[in-house]
Amino acid sequence: MNKILFAAALAALMLSCGGRPSKNPAPEPEPVSEETLVPEEPLHGPDSLNDVAALFSGLPVDSTSALFAETKSAVWKSHSEVIGKRWKPCREGLDKVAAFSRDSLADIRAKAKTVLYTFSGPDFVYPAVLFPEADTIIMAALEPLGKVLQAKDLGKKTYFNATPALSTLMHSSYFITKSMKDDLGTAGLGGVTPVFEFFLARLDCEILSIEFGEPSLVKIRYFQRGENHAKELRYYNVNLLNGKMPEAFRKMLSSLDPATTVGMFKSCSYCMHERKFSEVRDYVLDHSFAIVQDDTGARLKVLQEKGFSVKLYGEYRHPLAVFGSEVYQADLAEAYKKSCAGPVDFRFGYNGVPPVMVARRN
Repeated sequence: MNKILFAAALAALMLSCGGRPSKNPAPEPEPVSEETLVPEEPLHGPDSLNDVAALFSGLPVDSTSALFAETKSAVWKSHSEVIGKRWKPCREGLDKVAAFSRDSLADIRAKAKTVLYTFSGPDFVYPAVLFPEADTIIMAALEPLGKVLQAKDLGKKTYFNATPALSTLMHSSYFITKSMKDDLGTAGLGGVTPVFEFFLARLDCEILSIEFGEPSLVKIRYFQRGENHAKELRYYNVNLLNGKMPEAFRKMLSSLDPATTVGMFKSCSYCMHERKFSEVRDYVLDHSFAIVQDDTGARLKVLQEKGFSVKLYGEYRHPLAVFGSEVYQADLAEAYKKSCAGPVDFRFGYNGVPPVMVARRN
């Protein structure tokens, strides 16, 4: 009797588990070895773009390059030496920016996929160094697009005339619009695209493509050497006055994800204090989860009204006299007296010792 009950119980157990076991059970899947994995295709940009950008930036090219002979010319050697000397302190300053970012912006970097930097001019290096994990950097200003560098552009005229504008950016961390326009125009480069090529080369990035589009847009795909992840720089040559922004540009701003977009203002002539630029200011603030800026960006009280808590670094001093006394923020000066998170040892804006304001949405 016990044997009969045991057999019945065993049969019931087998049925409850999906019926009779198969006479030919499926074989166990074989583990995938490293040899069977298909390696990711390494990124590589056109030599025709990157070799020209390197030479313009004072950097050597491979001996197999069609442009290698340029590195033997006295004119290029002199250009390379001048640029190298001026880049060295700039690079040292950017290393300090990177250290600040690691120490003070880690939570923002972890979320930021897009950097939105209006009134930027060609200042690509600061968003790139502050937010190296971001996939897209969007910049917008009045400076014209210019053209892609060609091998025929290389030479004494280009090197000599472009150097002042590049030197101002490297030394001061900001640019003077008219001077840059004059310098680049005299060099026959016409705008910001060659400056982007310069800084991409100097930051050891490789350009994948450069395309022009509407509204007055240059789009540069690139990657950081040593990584295999394509990123995108988009620069819009647009008028940012209220009522003047192109509709396509407005739609682009409205499409940004506020949960992954960080806004940036720096050295923007206190435009963010003026009512005539309130539309673009509000677009940036409303579509960003964090803002990193100097005192030329949104006023402290505006940031607070928009729902941001603000952490202060560096020092707040009276703005340069050329901008007038009305841009001074008494409440910001008082906030610095009450609470400053720490010093800043790099240039970030007009004053040598800058105020750096980090705003996080509440």
